[in-house]
This record gives sequence, C-alpha cells and structure tokens, in this order.
Amino acid sequence: MISRRSGAPALVVAVAGAVLLWIWSRFAEFWVPSVLFYAGLVTFLVGLVSVLVPLRFVGVRTRGEAVLVALAGAAIGAGALLWPVTAGSQLGGGTAELDRVLPEFDRGERHEIRVKGSVDQVSHAVEEVTFSDIRGFQTLMSLRARRRVTLPPRQVLATMTGPRGGFTQLARTNVEFVAGNIGRPWADARPMAVKNAEEFRSFAVPGYAKIAFNMRVEAAEPGWCKVSTETRIRATDQAARSAFTRYWRVVYPGSALMRVMWLDAVERRLRS
Repeated sequence: MISRRSGAPALVVAVAGAVLLWIWSRFAEFWVPSVLFYAGLVTFLVGLVSVLVPLRFVGVRTRGEAVLVALAGAAIGAGALLWPVTAGSQLGGGTAELDRVLPEFDRGERHEIRVKGSVDQVSHAVEEVTFSDIRGFQTLMSLRARRRVTLPPRQVLATMTGPRGGFTQLARTNVEFVAGNIGRPWADARPMAVKNAEEFRSFAVPGYAKIAFNMRVEAAEPGWCKVSTETRIRATDQAARSAFTRYWRVVYPGSALMRVMWLDAVERRLRS
C-alpha cells in the first residue's frame, strides 16, 4: 500500500502539471521536455517552501514530505534537461522571405492573430509598436537577464536591428520583415555581427546557432489581415544543437509569451 508520505510528491507533481498545462495551452505549443522542466521546477519550489511551512492544500503535510517533493522536483527538472536531443530538422513553407533566409531549422515557433485593417495600416502598426506597448515585456526581459532591465520607449523592430540591437535585417518586402543573428545564447554571449542574408545563409562555423524571425502581414477576408511571427533556429553542428535545445527548453515559454504579447500590442495599437 502506498503511504500518504510516499504519495505526496506524486500529488504535487500532478497538481503542478495540471496547472502548468492549462497556463501553457494559452500561449505555447505542448513540448514535453520543456513542460517537464517547469513541472519539476514548480514541484521543487513547492517542496522548498513546504520545508518552512508545509503546504497542506497540495498534500504536503510534513517537512519530511516536503523534502521528498523537493527531491522529486529536482529529479524531474534534471531529467528534462538531460532528455536526449535528436538531430531531426524541419522545412519551412508559406513564408517566402523567411524560407529564403533559413529554409531548414532545428527548432521553431509560430504565432498568429487576425486584426481589422488594411495591409498598409497593419504593416504600419507593426513597425510603430514600441517596447512600452508590450505589456509585461520588461518584466520578462528582467527575469531572463537576471537583473532589472530598463527598456526605452522605442520602436521594437528598428531598435532590434539598430547599431546595438543584436539583430540584422535580412529581408524586407511590403508584407514581410525578417531579421536574424548568429551566436551562442546558451552561453549568454553577444551575437556576432552579420552583414546580410547571404552571409547569414552561408555561415557554417561549428559551435553556433543561427536564429531568424519574421513579422508578416497578409490580407485575409475583406477588411481584415493576418499577422504572424515565426522564429527559427538552426545549429551549425550537433554540439551546438544539443546546447541550444537544452537552453530552449528553459526559455521557450517566455519566448512564446513575449511573441504573443507583441502581437497583442499590434492589435491594441490598431484600436487606439
């Protein structure tokens, strides 16, 4: 028979997993290693807090159970980070400029909304969105940098591709904007300077990841447009692929949330 004590970690994991999946489904795709990492992290924190004050409402009644919960969470989180990294790749389709810049990629994410307005109106709104328009963006960037980050009230795309923005504009049409960089984000290193799309495509030095993203506006039904943003990552060798994938398991939900909030800022600017 399973004792109440031995069942506490399982109950906490189940509660943490259910809550996490509900929140996750609001803005991101289901990705097992990343979900497990955060389920483990939440479980570990619940156990850690319960060592001081047992959280009985999630089934942790004693400090002994709290230690078991914390250990279970640490094990789940470590297992998620050590989850094997496969060498599979994906092929893009349907976004002409991004396909030309980075047609094959290891990891990717895509988000889309429909907004009221013409292509010109919506494209203008995309260009005019500032960092201060994006609710919660400063908080997420501060958490990611592990320090307080102050973001200027400047246009996002122009700043990101500016002299100190870290990204290079790689393609631009009347409906699509593409930017990218090359670096080692898992090592918190500043990206390398890239001159143009040709240099970006041909770069093959081992140990790096090529990252490209777009903002695309397409006409939908009369009076409406579809706004989408897609991010793609391609590592230059297996070692970089493994390092980036483990890093992405940690930052993916924050990355997805930032893009959702970015699109939300575009929609709100159109309504203002």
